[in-house]
Formats: sequence, C-alpha cells, structure tokens
Amino acid sequence: MATDTIEAIRAAEQQSDAAEKQARQDAERIVADAETKASELKASIMKEARDKAAEAVRAAENDSKRFADEAEKAAQTETEKLRNAAASKENEAIQLIINSLK
Repeated sequence: MATDTIEAIRAAEQQSDAAEKQARQDAERIVADAETKASELKASIMKEARDKAAEAVRAAENDSKRFADEAEKAAQTETEKLRNAAASKENEAIQLIINSLK
C-alpha cells in the first residue's frame, strides 16, 4: 500500500513536471508568435507610412508643377498684353514724331 502511494506520488510529480514543461513550451511559443506578429505589424505600418509619405510627395510635386504652369501661363498672357500695348504706343509715337516734323 505504501508502495502504491509512493508510485502514485511519483506519477503525479512526473505529470506535474510534464505539465510545467508543456506550459513553458506553450508560453515560449506564444511569446515567439507575438514577437513575430509584432514585427510583421511594425513592418506593415512602416511600409504604409512610407507609401503615404511618397504619395504626399508626389501630390505636392504635382501641385507645384501645376502652380508653376499656371504662373507661367499668366506671365505669358501679361507679357502679350504688354507687347500689344507697347506696339500700340509705338504707332502713336511714330505719328507724334511725323506730326512734329511737319
């Protein structure tokens, strides 16, 4: 009877040790999985941030180009107006000179 009790205690200790070992392995696996998932999530967030930043740069470059094109067009229009005004004044100046020589 004492032998049975001792064997039962040893079996219980072995089961307890096995359960503890399994729990440690499970905990290590869970931690490793969590670290892997955290690393993957971090990489995904960083990629998304880089992609958004690149898109913002492209949008800013497009806006800048559009603004420069509009400014150039406005400058060309104003230059043409000034040329036309100067041409008109040139004819008037020629007429004034001709009239003063008469």
